[in-house]
Amino acid sequence: MLQAISRNKTKLYKRYLLRHRRSGTWGERVPAEDEIVSTILGPLEFMPPEDSWVIWRQLAKLEKLAPPLICRSSFWPSRLCKGGRRIEPDALVELTWKDGTRELILFEFKWASPLSGERQLQDQWNEFLTEDERQRARHVFIGLDKGPALEARSNGDVWKDSLGNDRLSVWTWKNFHDMLSLSIKAGRTQASNPIKVWVEYVRDFLNRVGVREFGGFGHLAIKMPSIGGVRRAYSFRSHPFRGFAGMQQLQVACLHTARPLFGEGFTISRSRTNHSSEAEDCKLFAFSSSFEKGK
Repeated sequence: MLQAISRNKTKLYKRYLLRHRRSGTWGERVPAEDEIVSTILGPLEFMPPEDSWVIWRQLAKLEKLAPPLICRSSFWPSRLCKGGRRIEPDALVELTWKDGTRELILFEFKWASPLSGERQLQDQWNEFLTEDERQRARHVFIGLDKGPALEARSNGDVWKDSLGNDRLSVWTWKNFHDMLSLSIKAGRTQASNPIKVWVEYVRDFLNRVGVREFGGFGHLAIKMPSIGGVRRAYSFRSHPFRGFAGMQQLQVACLHTARPLFGEGFTISRSRTNHSSEAEDCKLFAFSSSFEKGK
């Protein structure tokens, strides 16, 4: 399916776009989450452990560096739990190393839909997994936003181990997209590696369904109105935050106006130091609100 989408041989991916789902173009209910999980993560089940490990390790934030000997993926595993009800997470990944070490990764994916109950994630952790499995497990949530998982955690954080380590990793689909992009840029995926091809297809798919890498504001330019004969254009560029150490004092040209600039009730007052001249004094402004009594 990824190949068909990338080569424009199908438009089925449009069923995941919110505007098409609201219009009813694809029917009343689209099983978006299950189809997206199968389309994106399904191919990892056919890859050797050293390839799929690159993705599982980052999503679960595992500390191990060496790839496992065995990587077994199960999609929509179902277990009979307390009260005779079945609990079915979206995926369960079992990793085994040469020394016998085992890790489990439990996945829950959401695409424009809420959790199935306030305690869905807690029930997956506490009831689907056994006590022994929880000792070596991680829980991963991926959704269009982090809200459902963060709210679930606030209603009962069951993912802290005895050492205080957090075993719940919360991602958005955009975070997932960015992680794939960084994997390529950092050289974690080799050109001859199947995972490299998979990453390119998945990024293209996510772009088509509206999950895109952030490219900054470089394409924007804002033209400010002319004040006192001065007109400037401001453009935005995406740069990493480097702190305030190199920050210089901001100087603003003196404004002469007979009426309020920012609406009634707001005035501009000047801030002056003992060492500033009248000319320098006119360059710095402090904005304050001064409301008349009785208003």
